[in-house]
Amino acid sequence: MQSGLPKTLNFRGQSRCLAHLVAFTHRLEGFGPNNEALVIRVTFESHVFSKSEGLGKHDFLDESGNRRFFCADRYAFSFTLPDDVRRMLDQNVYTWEVKDKNQFANLAVLSPASLQMVSGTHNVLVYYLYHSGIAGIHVEMKVKSCYQRTINFERQKKREKIRVFLRTVCFKGGRVPKA
Repeated sequence: MQSGLPKTLNFRGQSRCLAHLVAFTHRLEGFGPNNEALVIRVTFESHVFSKSEGLGKHDFLDESGNRRFFCADRYAFSFTLPDDVRRMLDQNVYTWEVKDKNQFANLAVLSPASLQMVSGTHNVLVYYLYHSGIAGIHVEMKVKSCYQRTINFERQKKREKIRVFLRTVCFKGGRVPKA
């Protein structure tokens, strides 16, 4: 797992296809330099189909060398994740910083029925944005995790539309949130 997601995950005599989580690029026309397309490369980490707790011997080590356990629910949800991320970028959803295990990350609600923020349980995406060193790609979006979380939007006063963060990284470089 150290060098990215394999095409197949093998654990405890089982095998799961991860081809649907291959990196992809997404274009937002008119939001990049010179009003051209802003190009985002989206990559996924193993937390989108695994959990940190489980029974018995762990199933694999994640990108940081931590023990992970395959999660059937997260895995099933991961099949729609690439399209959900594309929709989130196209809809310009709200996003905000959260503390994620002693580090800061961005959090966004996936595929809201509307852009209205209604408190409750939502599928959320935990991700980072940083400037790309690859020609033709402006921003890297690393999807760290995806799971259900109860959100009280009255407590989330400081939020921005995702394109604000994408354009900040595109034009100013760096990472959002800052490490």
